[in-house]
Amino acid sequence: NFDSKGSKLEKIIRVIRQMNGPTILALQEISPTAVMADFIGDLAAAGYPYEYAYSTASHGISVALLWRSDVITQSQWNTVQGCSPDGSTAADYDPLWATCRAQGMYPTFPRRPVVLTATLTLDGVSQQVVVIANHLKSKLGGKPSDRMRLAEAEFLVELVEGLVAQGHENVI
Repeated sequence: NFDSKGSKLEKIIRVIRQMNGPTILALQEISPTAVMADFIGDLAAAGYPYEYAYSTASHGISVALLWRSDVITQSQWNTVQGCSPDGSTAADYDPLWATCRAQGMYPTFPRRPVVLTATLTLDGVSQQVVVIANHLKSKLGGKPSDRMRLAEAEFLVELVEGLVAQGHENVI
């Protein structure tokens, strides 16, 4: 979890530079409002232009997705959420809370997955890609956590199957 400019953030930037600026990055347990502008600025100064999207979550622990704007264009992103009887009882901040509760359920994810649809161009070849960044429930907590992770995984399987049925061939 990093929420301020410091050694952990600097280490991540160093690793990204050592990897020569990966095309797509998913980050977990990040506080985007506190660090993202500096983070993106530091990466741009190193020659790696990134754009980003993130989901909001309680306590500022979010999921973020970064992509190189020099090879990924026509980007659109959103977050996804569902309702599940084994969902997150701590997701009362989620806009879907009232809808889920009215059905006797809870939001599936405490941290909504981020979904990016974009055009990736490498070596002059362009293709449409869909990238999903998520942070599933911790395995700590025994059977309740296991049920929540299973509900999250089942939601993601249905999401991917739906994207493939719509003609998306490159879902990551």
